[in-house]
Amino acid sequence: MKIGDVLYSTKSLVTSTKIVGHVGIVGPDYRIYHVNPVDEVAGKRDTVETYSSRHGANETIYIYRPRSGGQGAADWAAYAYSYAKVYDIINLQPLNTLSPNYCSKFIWQAFFYSNSGDITNLGLTGSSTAFVTPGHIKNASIFTNVGSFTTK
Repeated sequence: MKIGDVLYSTKSLVTSTKIVGHVGIVGPDYRIYHVNPVDEVAGKRDTVETYSSRHGANETIYIYRPRSGGQGAADWAAYAYSYAKVYDIINLQPLNTLSPNYCSKFIWQAFFYSNSGDITNLGLTGSSTAFVTPGHIKNASIFTNVGSFTTK
């Protein structure tokens, strides 16, 4: 994995987080920055081991490498993760809202606010009120799948 890589797992309603899909980003310190509903604060800075342990056994985590903008997005995520205090995917807020937040919105923000623009190509801006899914992230044209690993 490299700084700026996005980690994607399919997660389904019967796996570890009860949601469909999850994404995080490899930060400048090789920690994984992401947002999830576990614990008191939504924004997370995990080691690869801790991040993996948040998934069920034998889940596949795919690595997506951006063609550009990865370092900037990683730097933004490392700066902003602690501002994601509350997890909420039900009550949509504009995409520029750091809290509440959810995983794929956070990754969208990391690229958008580090000057990569709207990676979904849906014409979204910070003032848009929209739901960005993990699928929108992994299917963004700036990413290439470079591998995967399986959790223990």
